[in-house]
Formats: sequence, structure tokens, C-alpha cells
Amino acid sequence: MAQASPQWTIIGLIGMAIGTLVSWVNLALGAKRWQDTDRSGWFCLFVFVPFLNLITIIVYGFSRGTVGANRHGSDPLDADAWAETKETVPTES
Repeated sequence: MAQASPQWTIIGLIGMAIGTLVSWVNLALGAKRWQDTDRSGWFCLFVFVPFLNLITIIVYGFSRGTVGANRHGSDPLDADAWAETKETVPTES
């Protein structure tokens, strides 16, 4: 059996690190999307279940989130909520 050269081992490790980082960010964004629909972020783990992942991506990926605030925070599409947030954040003068 032939061994891989050291350069390919390093490239493979870099690829695994990048893949892990991209997967982590994808799961975090998926959890935020589930929370936008007023569901637990743990539902983002459905991406690891074959066929169920396609259904959840189609149904919840294209559906609108909760109108108004929900238990996870304010509506990101609500302009008034953004204005209130901006007023409460201290700014440097």
C-alpha cells in the first residue's frame, strides 16, 4: 500500500478544517432560521436525516418567519424594532 505524500496530508488537514468551519457556520445559521419561525434551533439537526432534510429545507427555507416578536427575539424584518434598538444602543460622540 502506498503512503500519501506529506504535502497531500497537509492539504487534506486544511480541507478538513475548512469543512468543519463551514459546517459549524451552516448549523448556526440553520438554528437562527428555525428560531425565526419560533421553533427550537435543535431542529437544524434534521439536515443529517436523509429525505427529511430535503422536506425541511423546502418547507422552512422558503417560508416567512413569525410576524412580530417571538420567544427568540424581535422580527428582523420589522423596521420599528430596528429603530427602537438603534435608539437604545449608546453611540460615541
